Amino acid sequence: MEWIQDLKFSRDDKYLAVSSHNDRVFLFETEDFTKHVKVIGMSSSFITQLDWALDCKHFRTVDSSYEILYYSVE
Repeated sequence: MEWIQDLKFSRDDKYLAVSSHNDRVFLFETEDFTKHVKVIGMSSSFITQLDWALDCKHFRTVDSSYEILYYSVE
């Protein structure tokens, strides 16, 4: 993992999403932070910001090229 740009807990505190400068988002379960749920890497540039949806099953990212991408946790 490279430099961490942003991290956010889901509203239900079940997940932690961490964005880094290697164009990926790392999802962790908060019960055991050592367990990766998913590694997502579709962005074309490093991710500057991420936000969770109200349902805690989806989130979006914005990267340094201002591309907005939407993801599902499942």
